Amino acid sequence: GVAHAQGTALPDQTGTVYIFGHSTDYPWNISRYHAFFYPLKYLEEGKEIIVIYQGQHYLYSVVEKKVVEANELDYLTSQNEEKRLVLQTCWPPGTTWKRLIVIAKPIKET
Repeated sequence: GVAHAQGTALPDQTGTVYIFGHSTDYPWNISRYHAFFYPLKYLEEGKEIIVIYQGQHYLYSVVEKKVVEANELDYLTSQNEEKRLVLQTCWPPGTTWKRLIVIAKPIKET
């Protein structure tokens, strides 16, 4: 599954919404490890992400994708007054060596 990091914003708040989850090295392991973020690696700039929170749909557009060291936390600790979504999973899939980070900005609420 995925988890929301305590202390980060929720989709209806200003700031960084930080959600993290497992990836896996093979598609047949997705259900075994609840690796819902397996397809995160396919997201590219401009792709849309929908987050459903308390029955409300929040639409985001990917603005950046990067791989960072496992101990790098700048993307998480840099809370600001701007709304954004940060998704994180392990990289390469199925390892804990690094982290794949996807950053998205809100488009609109539906």
